[in-house]
Amino acid sequence: MKNLRRLFVPLSFFVCAAASAGDISVSVPQTQLTLERSKAQPPSNEYFIEAQVSSWRPDNFTATSQLNNTSSFTAKTPSMSLAIGESLYQNAYIRLAGKLGAGFTQLQRSGVMGFDATRMTMSENLNMLQASAGLEVAGAQEWVNTLRPIAAVSLVPTWSQAASSEFSDGINQWDWLAKVSTGLEFNIRPVARWMGLQETAFEIGIENTQSLTASSLSGTGVWAGTRIGWQ
Repeated sequence: MKNLRRLFVPLSFFVCAAASAGDISVSVPQTQLTLERSKAQPPSNEYFIEAQVSSWRPDNFTATSQLNNTSSFTAKTPSMSLAIGESLYQNAYIRLAGKLGAGFTQLQRSGVMGFDATRMTMSENLNMLQASAGLEVAGAQEWVNTLRPIAAVSLVPTWSQAASSEFSDGINQWDWLAKVSTGLEFNIRPVARWMGLQETAFEIGIENTQSLTASSLSGTGVWAGTRIGWQ
């Protein structure tokens, strides 16, 4: 019996200690857990809208004509485009973005109808509707906290349309162009802060297009535009 009592006393002490240990709890601040989870989340993508105006025109674009001395098409209005884009990748050196857009250009040509006293100069307008899909690469770091070099390449399917006239029975054709552009982006931070945006910028550069089909729509131009970006 004495031996059982000797075993019972320490055993009772062990059971009580174990029971009281189950009541012990350690509180972890909820804010700490929230911060750790937020650090593990990837950064938000940046989106942007870009509007551009260009002096682009084809170098030597002609079409069948029934009039004498018909000229090649020249630009009647500036080339206008609107694009939306999303950042795809960025490291310490470059920023890569994808872009989708649409544009409009109107060309014009002239020709002579009649002879001598009935001689008249006629003109014909050609409407060009364009879509575009491409990639843009820009410097990840700005120069003097304002300037950023940019370059882009895109595929531009183009629909050209002209109504029936003295020149022909009308023009209705599809062409494929490849466009390469390069320039500078001027970041305007005060405007971005005032509008609550990630970025507002003015852009300027040069562009060149090469025709991938039979029509000679290759040409060059100077462009300028504006961009707003947000997350």
